[in-house]
Formats: sequence, structure tokens, C-alpha cells
Amino acid sequence: MIRLGEIDFINALPFKLSQEEAEFAEAQVVRASPKQLNQWLCEGRLDVSAISSACYLAHRHELTLIDGLSISAQRPVKSVLLFLPTDRQAITTPTTKHPATLFIPDTSETSVLLARYILEQPEHQWPIPYQLQVYQRGLARMTLTQATETGAAVLAIGDEALMLDGWQHPGYKVIDLAQAWHETKASPFVFGVWAVRNDWLAQDPKGNRARLNRLCGLLRHKKYHFQSDKVYQQALVDSLLARYHVDDLPDTEQQQQQQQQARLHHYLTHALTYNLDLPHRMGLDEFDQTITCLDKHVTTVPD
Repeated sequence: MIRLGEIDFINALPFKLSQEEAEFAEAQVVRASPKQLNQWLCEGRLDVSAISSACYLAHRHELTLIDGLSISAQRPVKSVLLFLPTDRQAITTPTTKHPATLFIPDTSETSVLLARYILEQPEHQWPIPYQLQVYQRGLARMTLTQATETGAAVLAIGDEALMLDGWQHPGYKVIDLAQAWHETKASPFVFGVWAVRNDWLAQDPKGNRARLNRLCGLLRHKKYHFQSDKVYQQALVDSLLARYHVDDLPDTEQQQQQQQQARLHHYLTHALTYNLDLPHRMGLDEFDQTITCLDKHVTTVPD
């Protein structure tokens, strides 16, 4: 049996296993946020998992990267957004009472590092050092409202960021971090990868390798099916959006929900890529080099 971690964000929908598929792959599936899956895989509570690329880079000697699978982008993705105040004076002269702050979600590691890299670019004039303030999943919109009162920056990721698409405030600009990366680097940005623990493979080299090959074959097939079959794409998106009950809504709300459906469909089928080929591996290497250069004088305040 494989203890398998699945990301419970919309972006991992093409890889979500049905009960029958999990039984075929001999997988016991656990769904959680990327940060939680990172922790469980590193602790040995999972054998194989989707994890953030930052986790893989930090623990690469204990893990084997699974080829051909990722959650990546090389264009605006709208699920990793940095809300940045535009008042230069307020940003560059923070007070002791209100130090420069970046609010970060408690669900991701890679996106936080990417946000820090973009934030620390000279053109943003962000004061260094600064502090990171953690907020809980589900509170992105409320955190953003509070941040506008003090001139703090906010990182929103995943499903919450998608729901904030179109948010506007006269004192803020919104930076799509995938697009910002693409403007400075030629390679795709790899948010997530799949990895297996080396010690799990070593426990039963023949048996566990066979189980892993069966699982990887299934995941690659699901990826290919999603990328190549438009009917299947639409069916998956429809299943995701069934909870909206569009037909039961007033006309105005129906129109808004239909627009949201179109955005989510574009997000899954055009904004994201799911390969892990040479350009993606180059992107991983560039990200690895980037995070070693981040400012070390950053404090984190828990939620």
C-alpha cells in the first residue's frame, strides 16, 4: 500500500484519483494543503506525495523526483497574487508600531519564497528587513481588508486568490507572481512536483518500485487525458462547479457565476501546465539559486 498525498486545491484537479483508481494503484489517499503534505512526507507519514517545489529542493537528498508531473505556469496564473501598496512613502518609512509586513497564508512555502523574491526587487522599494505575518486558510479577503489600513502587503494563493481576481483598491496594485517570474526568467515556474521517499523505496525495492510505477503510469495517463480530451476537461470543470447551482440563481448572479466558470476553465486548461521536462527542470534550478539570495533578516509572526 502507498500512502499518497494529494493537494486539495483546484490546481491539482486533473490528478485527483477516484476511489477505483486509488484501489488500482494500491494507494491510501490523504488530501491536504501543500504545506501540510510537505510536512507529512518529510516526517515519513506519506510515501509519495505532491509537494511544493521548495520542499523538494530542501530535501532532495531524501526524495526522488517523479518525472513528467508538475503544477507549473509560464503566464499569468491568477492563483498566486501579491497585493502590494503603491504609496512609496508609507512603504519606505515604516514605523516601529507598524513595521513593513507581508501577510502570508499558512498553506504554502514555494509561493511565499516567490513572493519574497519579487517583493525584494529594487523597483518595489520594499524596506528590508521586514516581517512575515501568517494568516489562516480561508481568511485572505479579510486579511486584505485589514492590510489596507496599515499599508501591508498580502500574498493570496490557490482557490482564495482565484476568488479575488478583479479585486481593486486605489492604494494597491496586484502582481501575478507567475507572470512576474516569467518577465525576469525564461523558464516556467514550477509550483509543485511529485516525489517519493527514498527509504520507502529501499524497504521493498522490487515491490515498492512496481507499486510506484503503477501509480506514476496512472497519474501520467490522467494528465495526458486531461490535456488532450476537451470533453473530459469540460466534464471535470463541470463537476468542480456543480456546487454553484447556477440555474437556481437570479439572472445577475447567474451571469457572475458563469463568468467565474469561464475563468476557472481557462485557469485549468490554459494558465497551468502539468509537465516536468527540461525547461521545467531549468526553472527548478533557477528557483533554487534564487531562494539562496533572499534577505536573511526576515522575521515570521505566527497566526
